[in-house]
Amino acid sequence: LETFNGSDRSHGDTFLSLWGRLFEVYGADLLRHFYPRDSGLLTVDREHPSGQLDAVLDFGTYVILIEFKASLLTVAARCSRDIATFEAQFRRKFVENERGERKGIRQLADSANATLAGDLRFSVERPVIYPVLVCYEPSADAFWMNRYANEIFAQSVEGGVGERVRPLTLMSMEGLEMALPYVAAGDFTWQTLFESRLSGNVVDERSVYQAIYNWRAANNGTRRINAYLKERFDRIFQTVMARYRGES
Repeated sequence: LETFNGSDRSHGDTFLSLWGRLFEVYGADLLRHFYPRDSGLLTVDREHPSGQLDAVLDFGTYVILIEFKASLLTVAARCSRDIATFEAQFRRKFVENERGERKGIRQLADSANATLAGDLRFSVERPVIYPVLVCYEPSADAFWMNRYANEIFAQSVEGGVGERVRPLTLMSMEGLEMALPYVAAGDFTWQTLFESRLSGNVVDERSVYQAIYNWRAANNGTRRINAYLKERFDRIFQTVMARYRGES
């Protein structure tokens, strides 16, 4: 607390920068588990003239542009019911900070614009673009958050969202962890999942979680377990049991 609340914020800023990078690395490793190098689908840290993308999934007719953001909203922004406080915090964390640095939503808009301009190329000319912002902030999955974020995103895209650049998908890291095993099992594609939450260019007020629940309910779908996470949880469990088994 001293580091973050004291007059010298340099250590706190360094920690936040490192934590943000760790979040990106974790997201990339998670995607690599489901899209290994031989698949040819995943690119990490893709650079272009307007900036850099944390990850790209190229499925030919459509591409997914992904940014990971480890920022958290303050308690006041989440709980005070003060619209101005929320909007200021949200924009600072996910649009543009006080130093003018472009954050997740604006970065995705830059990447979408670079694709439209031909500065960012993929395996197929003129693919449909799905921008995705994956957050550490749990309220990313709250009601109306995705619709609000997409309204900001659409203002920064040349020509707005439409048939070529689809509306922004906002989700927590937990939402990504949940969705990946369903896509990997062939239950649905990313495009099907994203489009199921859209009505024209308007995003559903509910989360990606809800879209997956709706699919399972409509199709009597099997509940999928994320093997990447399970393997690591099992390893931790075994380590703990080996250390403490038999101790009272």
